[in-house]
Amino acid sequence: AAPMEWQPPEILLPLLGAPKAKAADLKRRQQVLTYDNDKLPSRIFTGKDVWLNRFHADSATLVVTFTPHVKSPPTAAFAAPFLAKSGLACVAFQALENHWWQTREMETCIEMLEPYLGNFDRIVTYGSSMGAHAALAFSGLLKADAVIAAAPQYSISRHYAPFEKRWPSEARRFPTLFDPAAFISRSAQKTVLFDPSHTADW
Repeated sequence: AAPMEWQPPEILLPLLGAPKAKAADLKRRQQVLTYDNDKLPSRIFTGKDVWLNRFHADSATLVVTFTPHVKSPPTAAFAAPFLAKSGLACVAFQALENHWWQTREMETCIEMLEPYLGNFDRIVTYGSSMGAHAALAFSGLLKADAVIAAAPQYSISRHYAPFEKRWPSEARRFPTLFDPAAFISRSAQKTVLFDPSHTADW
């Protein structure tokens, strides 16, 4: 799917676990986000394939986001301004190229996050396109309670998705390291968003 650059709509707030009171605040506050000192991103990991940032907020919910497929990666942390305005803590994975998250650095990052995940009552993984693939594929390892996947691809590998023909060069460059069938959480609530007029996505 083409990268989805829209900001997440307020209707997603209940799925993300934001307090209801924050929805009204968000509607009134459309200015460009300015982080307070305690909301500045903290770089957790800097690799050759992945960056991992933490955006602080005093919330019981942690949203883990993944950047989408873009023409010139890396792109900004996915949905971070929206989540900060909504009062939600965020850990943001940024891909340094369109590798569809098939890199051993993902294992390193998730191992680093394990102690941090226990600080939250609810964990939501969230992404669009390539990021939605990761939101699903790593939901098990991240112990997600919910997944929000906008226009996800199950896999770009013809082995796992014989119908998928859109990214042959990337499929060759980045062999599948994480079989979605083995890593998608069985228990997490899953919400999939897609455009029914874009037949390539369904």
